[in-house]
Amino acid sequence: MTTMIKQPIAGVTAGKKNLIHFVYPSIAAIAPGRLMGSLCNSIPLKINGIKLSVLLFGLPLGGLASLLYFAGKAIGEKYVITSQSVEKWKMLLGVQSRLLGEIELGLIDKIELEELPGQEFFHAADVVLFDVAGKEILRFEGVQRADVFAQNITEARDANVQTKLALEAIAARHA
Repeated sequence: MTTMIKQPIAGVTAGKKNLIHFVYPSIAAIAPGRLMGSLCNSIPLKINGIKLSVLLFGLPLGGLASLLYFAGKAIGEKYVITSQSVEKWKMLLGVQSRLLGEIELGLIDKIELEELPGQEFFHAADVVLFDVAGKEILRFEGVQRADVFAQNITEARDANVQTKLALEAIAARHA
């Protein structure tokens, strides 16, 4: 029987923090965006494959949605996965300005996706990280394709833990 051994992340050096992935939250992260999502998902009747609610509300809400989108990029948040941690940054004019939260990958025990009303339209959800005690340690709001972001965190965490174990084994051999 063969067992698959998870490989470290290509281009990542053990002990050094490297960027793996980052995302910006969608407008589904904020209440006005979720309200727009609820409106655009409110009438399930389809005309030529398009929901009637999208036909009715899409164009009138488009300007506000665009404004929220660009404002989010300029003064919103950015979610970052590195080889050592996951980080939540405040953006100011499109530049990371202040670290809002950071958790070492090894401290993450469980990841859950929480889809709030209105986020379904945007294919978004909140990604919630928990420690071994079951306490919420960090929440990433309104992440599009949240399952992919959560999987990236899981893979980075597993690679980080395995790298630390390998380095400890190597150090023990040389001691």
